[in-house]
Amino acid sequence: MRADVRPHEDHTHLRSLGLDVLEQEGKPVFRLPCKNLAAQGCSIYPARPFTCRQFRCELLKAYESGAVSLSEASARIDKVKALLAGGALRQDLEAITPERGLDYRKLLEAAHSTIAASDNPAAMRKCHAATLAVAMQVVHSLQCDFYRPAE
Repeated sequence: MRADVRPHEDHTHLRSLGLDVLEQEGKPVFRLPCKNLAAQGCSIYPARPFTCRQFRCELLKAYESGAVSLSEASARIDKVKALLAGGALRQDLEAITPERGLDYRKLLEAAHSTIAASDNPAAMRKCHAATLAVAMQVVHSLQCDFYRPAE
């Protein structure tokens, strides 16, 4: 997933915030989830990019339109927070693959190569399967409730 960089945004400033600005389909973007996302929210909130300031997740849009109640929206947010609690998932994912992002194909490829290179493939397979299962739950929740899937 990615976020488009607005034309007037200074790429040098965005990079100084730790964002990896890259070209995709001829447009500047940065990857999501953002590496500045901390357990309690954005760690650069006062200096966040314009793109982030204007962002309205799918869950917020559904709440504002009345399609989802406040209690349902809160429950969905709590579910994702529970899945991400303690940063263990992020650490597990970074152990599987050094790249940022949650592209399941890359995760699967990295998991398979790590398993194949292991002294104990059965143990590695079990560890990676559990991590990938939780990762897919997070990705599904993020795609359904927070981000519009890329077209």
